[in-house]
Amino acid sequence: MTAAAKQGLHTITWMQTGSNQQLDFAADEWIVLPIDLIARSLANTCRYNGQCSRYYSVAEHSVHISHMVPKELALAALLHDASEVYVGDMPPMLKRYIAGATAVSFKDLEHKATSAVARGYGIPLEHLESPIIKNFDRRILTDETQQLMPPHAYWEEYKITYQPTGIVLECWSPEEANRRFLARFEELGGQQVSQEG
Repeated sequence: MTAAAKQGLHTITWMQTGSNQQLDFAADEWIVLPIDLIARSLANTCRYNGQCSRYYSVAEHSVHISHMVPKELALAALLHDASEVYVGDMPPMLKRYIAGATAVSFKDLEHKATSAVARGYGIPLEHLESPIIKNFDRRILTDETQQLMPPHAYWEEYKITYQPTGIVLECWSPEEANRRFLARFEELGGQQVSQEG
């Protein structure tokens, strides 16, 4: 490989996706990723940066949230973390830490990804960012940390504000999480309405 080609590798702003698309992070609008890729990626992503005592995927978390919210928000709840397929699952504490460190915040990147999901699956952006979904997303943290993490004073304080949902986590395998995510998407009548990006 020539020196110029090597230099080019360090300046490209796109990545190849599992659906063989180019996701250009510098684009104003990002591409819409197919639901099977979203499901597989979320199923292969462990919550809490893999720090939990058992494998627990973002897909399983999303399926649980989709059953907790009102029916009109269920599809949005299922896809509420789909931005993580584009930008990864970053702990919120790290997001806050880096917020002022760069010209582009991680929140800005997440918003681009969430906008692509909204556009691609015909879900109003305000549904994906619904306070109801955010509330259940915060409440399930209490269940998840009680079942998957060692005890910590922070979570004891946290559960005073955010009551647990009562869900018992099953910790599906990535294959099972992928299957159940896609089944829930179909059950909710989800469909890709746009490939533009």
